[in-house]
Amino acid sequence: MLTNGSTLLRMFRLRMVVLATIALTILIWAARWGKNSGHRFGDPLLAGEMVFAGEKFAETRFAPFGLPVYRSGHSPYTHLTPGPEWIQALFAFGRRWTGSHVPAFVWHSFLTAALCAASLMLLRRPISQVAAALRPGDPAPEQRATAGVLLLASTPSFVIFATHPYCAATLLANVLTFSSAASWARAPFSEKWAGALMRMASALFAAFWLGFAPVVSGAIWTLAAVLRFGVPAQRLRRVLTFAFVSGVALVAAVVLKVFQSVLLLGSLGATFGDYRSILVFRSGAALQYSAARHLKDSLVSAGYLFLLAIVVLAVLLWRERSFVVREGFFLSALIAGGLAWQVVMPGHAAFHSYMLREMMVPMACLAAVLSSPLHWTGQRRALERCALANIILVATVLVLPLVITGEPLWRVRLATGN
Repeated sequence: MLTNGSTLLRMFRLRMVVLATIALTILIWAARWGKNSGHRFGDPLLAGEMVFAGEKFAETRFAPFGLPVYRSGHSPYTHLTPGPEWIQALFAFGRRWTGSHVPAFVWHSFLTAALCAASLMLLRRPISQVAAALRPGDPAPEQRATAGVLLLASTPSFVIFATHPYCAATLLANVLTFSSAASWARAPFSEKWAGALMRMASALFAAFWLGFAPVVSGAIWTLAAVLRFGVPAQRLRRVLTFAFVSGVALVAAVVLKVFQSVLLLGSLGATFGDYRSILVFRSGAALQYSAARHLKDSLVSAGYLFLLAIVVLAVLLWRERSFVVREGFFLSALIAGGLAWQVVMPGHAAFHSYMLREMMVPMACLAAVLSSPLHWTGQRRALERCALANIILVATVLVLPLVITGEPLWRVRLATGN
């Protein structure tokens, strides 16, 4: 639909207001967060441990063998993939190099939030590639991708967890794996094999070290793209190649991880014994897991993390139901990838409610893909108004009360009797 100059100017101003409000809210949060230790309010305890590990790496030059130490006097963790802590180490080196007197936690929070923002902006290109492939002839896939990303950037799933080292690392991994999946949607496909395979292997290898959870979602997204896009006659070849290359990448990552632990513990037997004891401990902790409680908490967490984005997507899914039916396999795979960790590691996902953030990438993609080309002007305005409403709600109900009192607005009201 064509629009006149004044309409475009108003839409541009609206987008700038949304961007400025999101940026200001994140800056305030990064400067003052951490007063509430709740998992839904940023989990600053785990964030502080990862910042400590990064500072320790900078102090010891990545001793011992790149394995993280989360508290003074404690032994290194052997079973975790330390990508998030390595990123914090780079930030710690920067703090030492600049001689900054900014407190370590605040310094790391600002840089971690910047990494999150950069990752989310990098997501626009692969989303636009997928949107263009699913809707050939669409005149504005880049604009749809930007609107979808803004909608998710305005939610607590991004703002409240933008300063968390683990969440920043997993978001980066999600963007890398989704980008590798989107590369299979490019045309002409027959000329892209080498690049697509290299990106896929690199993304899955990086995802393993950046938190492991994105490996599962990324593998599902990439397999769905391999099946959906490209010449139908070569589908079996693509699937077999995907299985082989991704298997090699993940085996290489696992071997390097085991070798890292062997360097510390001295032998392969000691390493597997250590892993076994950790597995037993984790299994014992999982005995209290309740699927019904997990489902209930996930529904509550989804409403909290994504706010109006859920309503927007529900409306788009209904309005574009014929398109949804036609592309049901790929769209279902997007959602399945975002929810995969809830099934693969339900105990961990139930304990860490913010693992639902794996849905950020598929939700942003769905918002872009489901926007109708015939009604794009009105839908873009609606998407960005919802984003503005989201970020105002996040700022007034969550961010400002949390940085001032350490409690969200609803708890402050209960405490004061209002």
